[in-house]
Amino acid sequence: MDEEPQHILCVEDDWDVCEACRTLETLRPELKFTFAHDFDFGLKLIRLGTFDLYLLSSKLPVGSGIDLCREVRKTDGNTPVAILINAADPWDTAAVMEAGASAFLDKPAALFQMESTVIALLRQAETRSLDARIAEIATLRDSIHDRLSILGARITANTERLIYANELMLKAHGFSTFVHSGGTRANFERLWPGVVGELATEADPRFDLGALQNPGEEPDGFPER
Repeated sequence: MDEEPQHILCVEDDWDVCEACRTLETLRPELKFTFAHDFDFGLKLIRLGTFDLYLLSSKLPVGSGIDLCREVRKTDGNTPVAILINAADPWDTAAVMEAGASAFLDKPAALFQMESTVIALLRQAETRSLDARIAEIATLRDSIHDRLSILGARITANTERLIYANELMLKAHGFSTFVHSGGTRANFERLWPGVVGELATEADPRFDLGALQNPGEEPDGFPER
């Protein structure tokens, strides 16, 4: 499946420049040009924000491409902007760069110069876009890692609290049964770690806390193996 062509807005009232863009479009099928021949229509299209590159004339019948560039940069700091400057107005160069343009071309611009500039700017924009996506993915990965670490710590803490709470309830029940069977607290504290060990490993299936409910001959001990 072919990729969509990269969309360029050319705001220019110079017929020669527009013809050069149409020729470039023919030579480069991956490029698509849309034309505006005055400031107002150019501004309307710019505000749509759907272009991959702007090619603007520094001088228009009303307004200028420099002002249009400023409009672009109010909301978009990434899309490349190239401004065409009349050779008779070299002082426009500083204003062009101050407005945030990515590059400028002298008019009349040779076709090969326009082609190389446009292609270079589009490739630079693609690289910046890819770098930005990589940075976003890295940030997202780090965020997910941090969240998982926090979640893991919470699960561990909750698990430890749950185990501790269950052990306390089990100990309270065992102590109550043991004392009612005639055992002493001191003996219970001495025997309890062994009870927990038996429960954790299930090493001796014969052991049952229920057995503590029935007093035996030795109320302070465990059933003999």
